[in-house]
Amino acid sequence: MGKKKSTKLYRYRSMNSENLSRIFTHCELYFAKPKEFNDPFDCQPPFSINNYSENDLREHFENAYKSECPEICDAKRKAIIEKRIEAISNNKYLFKLEIIDPFIKRY
Repeated sequence: MGKKKSTKLYRYRSMNSENLSRIFTHCELYFAKPKEFNDPFDCQPPFSINNYSENDLREHFENAYKSECPEICDAKRKAIIEKRIEAISNNKYLFKLEIIDPFIKRY
């Protein structure tokens, strides 16, 4: 059974022909940077990861990467996961990891 397909398309930038074309020709969606949001609370989700141990987070990320990015070798996946956990432990924003994280780039 395949993944459920979304029935909605949300507009986060103008739907001019170039932007619309890139959605279908390059499978590319635009996600605004948090500093571009018009609502300051959009970047402050009402949940906390402080209730989870590093092992819980590691297991969650491991399952997510195996499922969503199966092409990543074990060593690279473990390195990415450790960077994410380190960022969480140091209270760094997760979006700064997009440089090293193929999961964030893809989704």
